[in-house]
Amino acid sequence: MLDQPSQVYFPEDEPEDGTLAGSDRIALLNLYKAIQRTIDALDGDFQVIVMEHADLTDEPFHSSVQDRWRRNNGKALVPDDWITDELDDQ
Repeated sequence: MLDQPSQVYFPEDEPEDGTLAGSDRIALLNLYKAIQRTIDALDGDFQVIVMEHADLTDEPFHSSVQDRWRRNNGKALVPDDWITDELDDQ
């Protein structure tokens, strides 16, 4: 399981449109291509789960996404009914 491998490729000062470009984008796509090649070479006998905030339209990233957990689509990782306005002091 990989947790946000794209994080190291996003600069501290994010571009206004929030997109990743240039050599950082190429490096991130190469990472996902390496993951895909490994899975293909092992004939599917290996599973990789990636939790990611980046949402690239490039392949193999785009076709490998199984679900997009976003609050605005009602599929948040943490359901709304788990969150309350009250804070517990403990």
